[in-house]
Amino acid sequence: MELLAGQLKAEKPCAGARQSGEPATAGLPHRSPTVDSRPCWLTAHIHACMTQNAIFFLDLKRDKFLGVSANEMSTLARLVHGWPIKSDSTDTHPLAAARDDVEAAETYIQQGLLTRDPKSGRSAQPVSLTEEQTLLSLGETQEYAGHIRPRHVLTFLIACSQAGWALQFRSLAYAVRSVQLQKARASSQQLNFNEEHCANLVMIFRRLRSLLFTTQDKCLFHALSLVNFLAMYHQFPKWVIGVQEAPFGAHSWVQHGQFVLDSSPESVCFYTPILAV
Repeated sequence: MELLAGQLKAEKPCAGARQSGEPATAGLPHRSPTVDSRPCWLTAHIHACMTQNAIFFLDLKRDKFLGVSANEMSTLARLVHGWPIKSDSTDTHPLAAARDDVEAAETYIQQGLLTRDPKSGRSAQPVSLTEEQTLLSLGETQEYAGHIRPRHVLTFLIACSQAGWALQFRSLAYAVRSVQLQKARASSQQLNFNEEHCANLVMIFRRLRSLLFTTQDKCLFHALSLVNFLAMYHQFPKWVIGVQEAPFGAHSWVQHGQFVLDSSPESVCFYTPILAV
């Protein structure tokens, strides 16, 4: 499966973690724990999701994915505020579990994944894209003219340039923050999503994109370019990054509710969203 333009890679965050597609390693290193019962939060630049047999972290500052064995699920549920799965309450050795939690917390904190400061951290609530069960391609039930005008060409070139510059010379955290600021300004102006208008713009973008680059191995650049393009016309769908477990893969796409804008529903339904902006 496609990685995000070759930019995001999996690596081991700590002992007890595993690189995506590799077996789990030995347990966490032994330390003499100092008991600290305060809850943890994800650090601001870390996003997380759970698949069937693994936990994935996305580090926006380092443009990296990090995979953790599902054996850590119960520990993280006890440690992290907002973790979507409750901890296993059947543990018959609470003192041992508490000691292990302290060791795990220290390791994750040292790796920059967790923090005990709620002001600089964020909840681990999972990404929610839509309550609808069926995904649809935007505009698939209707033909749109999508007439290309000079201003569309200029806007397209600016959008692609902005995306390329952000991904090449800055970090994914910078790109995410830029999209968040765009949406914040739109929210203050109470701008609404217009399905027909957006479908026309997406059609124009696709035609122009076909003249400049292909989407193969460029899903991150493609999705961010489309988000930038639509933002200039006051349309603000969600930019999504998702992962799949076996074999490890990552994909980026653009979605609004049940509508997928730049991909087919079949190509995204096997990915678990880890970030949606």
